[in-house]
Amino acid sequence: MAVQRVFCTFIFVVTVLSNASAQDTTPSPRRQPKWCPVEVEEVIPYRRRSGSRTECRRACTWNRFCCEYNIIPVYTTAYRKVSHQEWKCCDDTLPCPDETLSVDTPYKGIQLFADEYPVPPLPYEYDALEPYIDEKTARIHHLGHHAGYIKKMNAALKAWRDEVGPGVGLQSNSILHILENLEQVPEKHRTAIRNNGGGFVNHAIYWATMSPRGESEPPRLPEATLATEIIANFQNFSNFQEQFTNTAKTLFGSGYVWLSRNPREQTLIIHTTANQDSPISDRLRPILVIDIWEHAYYLKHQNRRPEHIQDWWELVDWGQVKALSDWWAAYDAGHDEL
Repeated sequence: MAVQRVFCTFIFVVTVLSNASAQDTTPSPRRQPKWCPVEVEEVIPYRRRSGSRTECRRACTWNRFCCEYNIIPVYTTAYRKVSHQEWKCCDDTLPCPDETLSVDTPYKGIQLFADEYPVPPLPYEYDALEPYIDEKTARIHHLGHHAGYIKKMNAALKAWRDEVGPGVGLQSNSILHILENLEQVPEKHRTAIRNNGGGFVNHAIYWATMSPRGESEPPRLPEATLATEIIANFQNFSNFQEQFTNTAKTLFGSGYVWLSRNPREQTLIIHTTANQDSPISDRLRPILVIDIWEHAYYLKHQNRRPEHIQDWWELVDWGQVKALSDWWAAYDAGHDEL
């Protein structure tokens, strides 16, 4: 009996120790992300980084972002889009940022990092620009040409990022920052990013600075500080419009005519770019543009470019031009609310 009691005691002790050991080696569950709802208006599905990479590295692995936006578009009317936006924090001990993001025009989002940029929705229907830009041209231009540039840009960015790998570098920045520093892009990827990144951004600004025009709407003219700037740089609005129109008529081949601000001199200039080159790569701040590629007008006007230019003037929205100018000012000031 004594031997049996000793043996049973031994088995009991071994069993208890084994169970304790198993419990000690069981990995603790990883912290789960915390979702923080933020209501915003006019959002398209971009992701953005929050905080500096150094701040992220304190809480996350070195090649991950601390937080990202997850945005679900919700269509509410024919012309407006709103969304419920959420922050995804990589550690549930981190506080949720008290911030909202408004992305209500096609260019808002170019300053944000994205693994893959989506085609930005237009702030109007394809037939809303009639009779100045026909529905078929607007649809093909947006879903065919603009979307095509975005698809090729995403492929070029992916090839570059896959080659370099995650980490601190130009490839981990927004398309806006990349275009600003185009000369630093590796030569093997530079042409594709110049052509297709430029095609993405140039078209986004083109769509954003037009809006549908009512039948009885009075002539559209710049107002307030923008009108003052145009007068200071071009003497009067008529002179500015004439210079811009003549530049558009005489541009050889395909490209764009721009009204841009030179931030170094704080002057407004009329200038051109060929193909899909972007003024951003010259450190200019474009606020108005006309697309002179034939795909922008050929279905309606064939080879009659002056008619396209005349119709485009009817759609220029000077309120949106001013909004873009203010957006650039906020971007250059380093504001996060863009």
